[in-house]
Amino acid sequence: MNYFRLIVLIGLFLSACSFGAGGNAIYVLVDVSGTYHKQLPKAVGAVQYLLAKSKPDDFLAVAKISSRSFSNQEILFAQKFPDRPSAANSKKLALKNKVDALAKSRASNYTDIRGALYQVAHTLAKQNNRNKIVIIFSDLVEDITSDIDRKMKLPDFSGVHVLAVNVIKLRKDNKHPENYYKRIEHWQQEFLTAGAASFEVIDDPASLQTAIQHIQ
Repeated sequence: MNYFRLIVLIGLFLSACSFGAGGNAIYVLVDVSGTYHKQLPKAVGAVQYLLAKSKPDDFLAVAKISSRSFSNQEILFAQKFPDRPSAANSKKLALKNKVDALAKSRASNYTDIRGALYQVAHTLAKQNNRNKIVIIFSDLVEDITSDIDRKMKLPDFSGVHVLAVNVIKLRKDNKHPENYYKRIEHWQQEFLTAGAASFEVIDDPASLQTAIQHIQ
């Protein structure tokens, strides 16, 4: 039995540690730009964990942030899991290749975070799960070309919990550390203004489980 299958089985049968059946709609965004690309293994590990822990009737979507203008081509999968555990387990195993593909993503020159978030808001608005969560693996720096307009405000995120995970500092932040904190504060304010229920920065991806359990 390989490691991924073991994780899936643990996620299915250790109900005491589960997120709760049908409770979560989670959308994960993974920045694969050059400044964040070295963090990809941590993000992939977290996606594998979330996939394994998803319960029947949960929703999980994963997308890359990698283009000058976000498109559906960057969505790896968006899956509502069947209500039967055996069928849900089969779906998880079928999505393993999608997760593997994420691990092999090439570094991108662009980071259209705002464009990706419009897709996230649209998708989560259609889900009826009790908890709606956005998980962002990124340095939170947008890098788009001058012909792309991203001056608009964020769409409606009412009731959505936002987890910014492993937000690394850039090399230039070492000289001006205040820019790092201003960047986080900027996105926090944008999300809260858009109606988000909460915004939390998680330094260690290993703490993701605890953060999600606190949302229950």
